[in-house]
Amino acid sequence: MMGMGRFTWFAAVAGTMGVLASLAAPAEAFTQKGVGLVTALRGSVNVTHTADVAARERRPAQEPLKFREDVFFLDTIRTEREATAKLLLRARSTFTIRELSQVQLREGPAPAPGRTRSIVSLVSGALRALVQRDL
Repeated sequence: MMGMGRFTWFAAVAGTMGVLASLAAPAEAFTQKGVGLVTALRGSVNVTHTADVAARERRPAQEPLKFREDVFFLDTIRTEREATAKLLLRARSTFTIRELSQVQLREGPAPAPGRTRSIVSLVSGALRALVQRDL
């Protein structure tokens, strides 16, 4: 390998292995219980769970959202002034919720047997979505 130092070669191999591992991991590897995971937070962000999710997960109906916390279907997420939240849903789509926004996570009709469809409803505010298309 001409022109490639030992460290550079190792970094290239390690980076490639990391990408392959992330592609091979099923969505359930990113979150054991919910449909998504909080990957970044800034400021005050609150989540409201449905009564059945709150009882099943032993959580209050409304609580501050935390980093690396699971999010569930029918959760409503609200950001305060100068707050943002970034969610990874089904290990495929990234949603950044801007300040003074409210979104709800819902489950839609399945496109095929054995699959689910996640719907992110923007109630108010602004949202940025990076969605991976199914193959």
